[in-house]
Amino acid sequence: MLELCMELVVALGAFAPAPEPPAPKKLDRVADPSPELRSELHKFDSEYRNGTEKKFAELEKLAEELAKRFPEKGDQARIWYEFAHVAGQSGIDKHAERVKKYATRCLAISRDPLQRGRMWSLLASAVDLSGTAFPEGRREASEILLTGYIEMLAQELPEKAPELPGVDKFDVDGDPVAEAQARAQHAAQMAARQQAEFTRDLVDRRDTLVVQLRDLFKPEPKRHGRNPEGPDELRALAKKKRMTEQQVNVLLEKVTK
Repeated sequence: MLELCMELVVALGAFAPAPEPPAPKKLDRVADPSPELRSELHKFDSEYRNGTEKKFAELEKLAEELAKRFPEKGDQARIWYEFAHVAGQSGIDKHAERVKKYATRCLAISRDPLQRGRMWSLLASAVDLSGTAFPEGRREASEILLTGYIEMLAQELPEKAPELPGVDKFDVDGDPVAEAQARAQHAAQMAARQQAEFTRDLVDRRDTLVVQLRDLFKPEPKRHGRNPEGPDELRALAKKKRMTEQQVNVLLEKVTK
């Protein structure tokens, strides 16, 4: 009887709805990569952008080798990010599959909100939106863009990018106490400026996702597929993503303006 009950539980489990993915969390600014990795990643763009198919095959091999040398997830995310970025900048129509592959690998492990925002944007750009593929492509791209946009909502960003605070110079000589105070003040000012720069970059990334959604859904009679029903379709897709009514209204206002 116990075995029969266990079989029934397993059978019912097969028909249970999949659990909802966890809500995105606010992510902090990540530390810069090591100088060694930074030097290696610089080669991706300087030596391989707009390269031949042979060069990109070489770059893929290099990326895989680097991922073994730098096994920490944050470093691997940077490697996949840089590959996807260079592939996208080298003609996304030619490298769409590479962009999809490596942007997806980056998103699977990245904890960098800027990196993630750029990958969602690039991933949506790799979707086929040409000709008769547009209706299905628009839905696919919007799913990607909305996922990235919702992650940006979790960052609790201001509507407009903040101004950058100033950083004072200091020159205190011969007074250890005054010098220590000046250094502490300078460090605090630098930290505030870096945080403001981080927020500005995040606002820019969020707004880029909105611009991409606007390009897909704002009604424009002279553009293929940009029909009057676009905003209603976007509203329905956003609600499926469990955005609140207020969040949906704010997004639609930005998309249709």
